Amino acid sequence: MKARVAVVTPSPTPYRAPFFRSLAARDDLALKVFYLTRGSATRAWNVDVSGFDHEFLGGFGIPIGGKDMARYRVNPSIIARLAAGRFDVVVVSGYNHLTTQAAILYCAGSGTPWCMMSESHLAKPRSAAKRLLKKALLTPVLRTMGAAMVTGTLARRYVESFGVPRDAVYIVANTPDIEFLRLERRRLAPRRVAIRQLMGVDGRRVILFVGRLLEEKGVRVLLDAFARMTLSQADLVLLLAGDGPRRKEFEALAAASGLPGVRFLGFESQAQLVELYAAADVFVLPSLVEPWGVVVNEAMASGLPVVLSDQVGAAADLVIDGANGFVVPAGDSAALAACLSDVLSDEGRRAAMGRRSEEVVSAWNYEASVEGFRGAIETAVRRKGLQPWVRESARCFSSL
Repeated sequence: MKARVAVVTPSPTPYRAPFFRSLAARDDLALKVFYLTRGSATRAWNVDVSGFDHEFLGGFGIPIGGKDMARYRVNPSIIARLAAGRFDVVVVSGYNHLTTQAAILYCAGSGTPWCMMSESHLAKPRSAAKRLLKKALLTPVLRTMGAAMVTGTLARRYVESFGVPRDAVYIVANTPDIEFLRLERRRLAPRRVAIRQLMGVDGRRVILFVGRLLEEKGVRVLLDAFARMTLSQADLVLLLAGDGPRRKEFEALAAASGLPGVRFLGFESQAQLVELYAAADVFVLPSLVEPWGVVVNEAMASGLPVVLSDQVGAAADLVIDGANGFVVPAGDSAALAACLSDVLSDEGRRAAMGRRSEEVVSAWNYEASVEGFRGAIETAVRRKGLQPWVRESARCFSSL
């Protein structure tokens, strides 16, 4: 008999949709995905959501400011949808929206086993007061979950800090299609010189950044690091693929700093990105805040060494320091410049580091995540149990 599993998640992403298709193809799962909104307000993604049962819930968003002017999603029908589906397990992506909070309370009140998908990690800077408040408010609720699905080691430590037992925490990676990217690398490798010529970077050493142009992504730190490098290295190019509200500010900063080797490319499609990865020599993500960083998986599957800040969640699992890249303190432009220069100093070593990247990331595929997902829902059913005050609170909430 198939396990009926609901997933409550904010919006379609190009990384999760193929994963959901992989889950839907299993004989032992009947999957239903509930989306809180149809698309991202800040990313021009065109996501194929075919191949798995899904529904876009009606609702609205309340602007709350912060990163990308985030919106607090309210979808009043979520409790009715979960009740009607009579699901064996509900998987909730985070707890940052009224809808996901309502889904958690519904599960606690109805006795439905539930799992949380989480990217948050302890390395993210938080004030002592905020840490204590979150611990006090979240610990009782999170202990009602049957299992947690986390993106990696740092996220595992985060949920364990709330009292979730280690044997109830499973890795369900936030990852692209690794095998597709590896095949694209092989397809494009013979064209690398031609691609670089078309981009006007032939004969130059290319540093690639992919991400939103936000302060949190460490772009200002990266520009300062690049300026340091160009004092002694004239053949460098820094490509920044992505858009964002700080783009004009960063463009002006690069111009004022006299950095002609910096190119802002804007948003790039997947087809354009694979060519950028093929043209690049090293990938960099110097984020000040970054729960995971799926672009790191992409770059590594494309055969690139990586230099990441210690705030990038992926760094703890995917970087073997000195073997396939380096991890530097967030905000330290001097350390960032030194590590990028180190990678670029020897072409033979750089190529070997890229090959090691591909080897490391090959295990972070959909198949492994499907097994983690399946293990988590089995554990959630086995560990079903509720704290009485949460059950009563949820009953009151769901009766409103």
